[in-house]
Amino acid sequence: MLPGASLAKRSAPATTALGLEPGNLAAISSLKLFRAFRFGANVELILTDNRSFRSEPIWDHPPRSILSTALPPSPLAPAGVELIVGSISAPGLFEAMSYKISKDHPLRALYLHEPPAPAPLEPAINCTLLHGVRASLELQRTHDREQALKASNPEVAPHLAFTDVGGHGYAVVRAGADDLEVEFVCVVRPLEKSDRPDGGPLAYRITHRARRWAGGAAPRLERTRVEGALPLSV
Repeated sequence: MLPGASLAKRSAPATTALGLEPGNLAAISSLKLFRAFRFGANVELILTDNRSFRSEPIWDHPPRSILSTALPPSPLAPAGVELIVGSISAPGLFEAMSYKISKDHPLRALYLHEPPAPAPLEPAINCTLLHGVRASLELQRTHDREQALKASNPEVAPHLAFTDVGGHGYAVVRAGADDLEVEFVCVVRPLEKSDRPDGGPLAYRITHRARRWAGGAAPRLERTRVEGALPLSV
């Protein structure tokens, strides 16, 4: 929910926005992986054009939907690995918040880190999602990442290995018989059209690997390489 949003109940619209074209319904149905999660050996999801980079296990928490996320104090039982790549050009949440949240908004520090001038705004929301509210508040107070990490709450997001809601770029997928490796390639914010074949100047690269796991075992997502500076995503 965005800051300032109302919690008042609203009536559902009389009509649905769901497109009933057969191809659209088939695409939606293809996202239902219940049988694969319940009875399959390995499942990896690679979702595109979601406006942000993200790497996380998917937690199986019956009887809820298998694609639902359960956080502490509930027990966690990873069932698969999900990797979401951000859009190369569409504005993301960090950019929206930089225009939406005023400087005197009480929740600003949870979304935006404003370091001393002339340094630009940074996506504090990455820190909030990974480490919690106190970490982002400490970051804004001290402008020190190490101090912010000392205030991290490990129970906030044990399911997240990485997140960047302000990233732009693409993913390179290498799939083999024994593992799946996904490299997120983040380019500098594309305010102007780039004529470079690689999409523009590099901001960072980060690679995660999931090795094949046996039936009944928990999948593991490991970070194998980082190039460049990650935006408050450590």
